[in-house]
Amino acid sequence: MNQHLIDALGAYCDPDLQLSENSHLVTDLGMTSFDLIQAVGDLEMATGKGIDVEELNGIATVGDLNSLVNRALNAD
Repeated sequence: MNQHLIDALGAYCDPDLQLSENSHLVTDLGMTSFDLIQAVGDLEMATGKGIDVEELNGIATVGDLNSLVNRALNAD
């Protein structure tokens, strides 16, 4: 799992929670849609790569978000 992602999610959910690829962002981590957008903004700042907010549709798990981040990092 991408360390930038772990850091970004840790700012918006309980740091004692165990993150896994299968962790559901809302149900398991208690994130709101606003939290997710803020976390993506933090990821953009940390990586210097843009992530299209439209691509967040259908993102439900940490694994989904990790895949999106990895695609953004490998783009260009």
